[in-house]
Amino acid sequence: MDDIDGGVVALVSPRIDLGTNNHAELSYVRWFFLRDLAPGAADFFAVDITDNDGVSWFTLEQLNNHQPAATWTPVSWVLEEYI
Repeated sequence: MDDIDGGVVALVSPRIDLGTNNHAELSYVRWFFLRDLAPGAADFFAVDITDNDGVSWFTLEQLNNHQPAATWTPVSWVLEEYI
């Protein structure tokens, strides 16, 4: 996918019930390349989670135009520490 100025791309998973899971973990591998590093670029990457069907959200990770990460980076979160 190329740069989408003025637009938003969002990936939202279906609801996942973690009620019986004693150790829920979210893992992914991300690549966040920035072509425009100007202060006003407003490009960002964020991973948010909710435990109340979207009423409120908690940001696990956010990268912006000051944090280029043009490499495949594995990331893992133990969810019970956040929700």
